Amino acid sequence: DRRMPRITPMLASDRFASTGSSHALDAGARRGALVRIRHGAYATVDEWGAVDPGTRMLAAIDATRSAARTGEPVFAYESAAAKHGIPLIGAWPSRAHVITAHGGATSNASVIRTRRMTPRESLVVLGDGAVVTSLITTAIDLAATRTPLGGIVAFDHLRFHHGVDIDEIMAELRRRRPFPGVRQAETAARRSTARSATPAESLAVTRIRDLGYAKPVQQFGVTGIDGNDYEVDLSWRGGRILAEIDGRSKYEIAAAERGVTVTDRLWAEKHREDAIRPTCDRFFRAVWNDLWLGHVFDRALTAAGVPRIARRRALTF
Repeated sequence: DRRMPRITPMLASDRFASTGSSHALDAGARRGALVRIRHGAYATVDEWGAVDPGTRMLAAIDATRSAARTGEPVFAYESAAAKHGIPLIGAWPSRAHVITAHGGATSNASVIRTRRMTPRESLVVLGDGAVVTSLITTAIDLAATRTPLGGIVAFDHLRFHHGVDIDEIMAELRRRRPFPGVRQAETAARRSTARSATPAESLAVTRIRDLGYAKPVQQFGVTGIDGNDYEVDLSWRGGRILAEIDGRSKYEIAAAERGVTVTDRLWAEKHREDAIRPTCDRFFRAVWNDLWLGHVFDRALTAAGVPRIARRRALTF
């Protein structure tokens, strides 16, 4: 369900079938006009530059499926995350990641291969026919192999957007034990919430804990002075302190969904804030960089009067 354009890889096999030669694609890559997605698959430089890393991963997956000689590859880790729409913290790999049975082929310049047995119930077939690890399996794989914050974000996404219950996640973690990274994955699951709608909100709640402040109520309902009902990202003291977590995509995506300009969306957000501010004692906003570095968010929390209930911990990344 990506809003950015998708890339349809240009395949050397298709070019050879239609013209008898695929040299033009290789030549285009050497000239810098084409980007080599993987062996035998290309995209134009303009296409590649117009999309985000997650969309590039989807192109790598499509190219890998086209290159498969027998059956559908089983995609896992970041590749499965791209297909499920699970956000990542940090860099996306440039190669698709598949899992194979023990004794299968190894990784190469085009694909990452992990050898492991995966139960059939941990796999799903998507609408386009791609075979990927399930939502819970994918989130656990990410939590075990990426950063602690990355695991929290993955589990938050499952709980908020897919209604996955924490008991389901913990049960799957117990079923899979032991495996490398299990303790990190279990910690991320325990620290996840069912109320973080975006990675920025996940980061905000994580930083609040890191900095020793009281846990907020998320998606707090407020009736504005205009009589309309709103949800505010974070709340303390029964709604006397309110905070919104902002990101550029919050306005760009919302505007695209409503068919309006970003300026219109910003104007609507101003009116929303004007209706909410008089209902509380303190209202503040935080953006990704403030949250990531911690010290600016720390000052904002203190200035707003959010209770500090514990010592500051090392920041979670």
